[in-house]
Amino acid sequence: MKQAKSLMIATFWSYLGELSARLAPPITTLLASRFLVPAEFGTIAAALMLSTFCQIFWEAGLNKALVQRASHLSEAFNFAFLFNIATACMLCIVINSQAEIIAISIFNDDKVSVVINYMCIYILFGAASSAPIALLQKALNFRFLFFVRFTTAWTSMGLSVLLLSYDYGYMSLIYGLLASNIIQFVLLFNRIRENFTFEFDLKVSVQMLQYCSWVFLTAVLSWLFLWLDALIIAKYLGPSDLGLYRMASQIAMFGMILIFMPIQPVLFAELSARNSRGEKIDYFGSRVIKLAAIVAIPLAVGLAIFSSEVLSLLLGDKWKNADFIFSMLILMHGFSWIVGFNGEFYRAIGKPKLETIVNAGVIGLYLITYFSIIAYGIEIFTAGRFLLSLIALIFHLLLFSHYFNLNLARNFWDIFLYTTISTVISGASYVIISKFVNLNIEIYFVISMLMSMLLTYFIIFHFMERHLFDFFRRKILNKLNFL
Repeated sequence: MKQAKSLMIATFWSYLGELSARLAPPITTLLASRFLVPAEFGTIAAALMLSTFCQIFWEAGLNKALVQRASHLSEAFNFAFLFNIATACMLCIVINSQAEIIAISIFNDDKVSVVINYMCIYILFGAASSAPIALLQKALNFRFLFFVRFTTAWTSMGLSVLLLSYDYGYMSLIYGLLASNIIQFVLLFNRIRENFTFEFDLKVSVQMLQYCSWVFLTAVLSWLFLWLDALIIAKYLGPSDLGLYRMASQIAMFGMILIFMPIQPVLFAELSARNSRGEKIDYFGSRVIKLAAIVAIPLAVGLAIFSSEVLSLLLGDKWKNADFIFSMLILMHGFSWIVGFNGEFYRAIGKPKLETIVNAGVIGLYLITYFSIIAYGIEIFTAGRFLLSLIALIFHLLLFSHYFNLNLARNFWDIFLYTTISTVISGASYVIISKFVNLNIEIYFVISMLMSMLLTYFIIFHFMERHLFDFFRRKILNKLNFL
């Protein structure tokens, strides 16, 4: 009971922390869309593309190894902390010296070089904060992480919006990011400075590097899945199309991330603890995939059908060319999150290479498809991206079913049913309000979309998955006493 209570509290604070961290950037983006044009967002996207690749070197590898460790935690933290900083320093030296070449040869935008140089500061402080975050996650101290994430996220947003109002342009967003990472490092290091010493254990360091090698390779492949499309768009279509694509992608990701991302660190910590005690986690696997599908599919389908009205309400007429792009990307993210937690299960049982194997198996198909369809323009490219995500979903489910006794046929049938019900209800709602009611005002369409989603969730939970509804209703009522 005590363990369940601790897990629930950790989940609560993790959700609040992720909510604050994930809510501020989209709000900043929405506000910035009123000041900036798509090409300027393309410049920002190019710089973020490079900085997120650098983050792989510390966030994906040693941090996961640190959370999973059951012994010699102090030596593991010391190694991870200094290794991350040293890696970031070397990367920044290379990036800074080659900034102009990167900007012109890869992104076809000379303004990117200036942004890249500033982002080196962001990279350094991000690397220094990485190991302290992992240490706090290991201790399930998500309450303090919430404070850090809330402070930094909203400081970044406030500063960015303030500078935008004073006509600092797209550099306003960069200055906001720099301020947030510096503040984050100060808060985290002040909290954990007593944990840091210069004590090292060569055996522990080698074990961590061995563990993170597969995790790192998986993260590189994940980065390719996340950014390779944008990289090719930047190279062949230019910063304006890249800005449209990234704006639509950010809005599409926002809803899914808001719901699912806070669960990941808590789920990984809990699965690792259960696996270390010799407990089976197969039951968790089937339940997590089913719940992810139930939540993600109706949301994605509804937003895709009402995409034009949603974007018009959020961004204005400047971004009206992004509605089809948005509809394809929200479907892509929705179906991808069905297997979005698979990696946490693989890492929890000490087999991070499994996710790497399935990602490596389809990356060649992605590359061939991207280069084959990029010449047909941004909309065909985006539609192809969605179809590729469905192929990847099949491969991920096949592998997961092999290791965690997943009922594959049942899961494919469930996904089909959820998609059909969502499409029929949201589609009928859109037709009714546009053709028969004839209320051509965006807010009425959005209200209709929300009502159709609620109806879809009610039908699924009440008639198809009533046992899940009853299970979570009991859980929530039982836990409200100590939240």
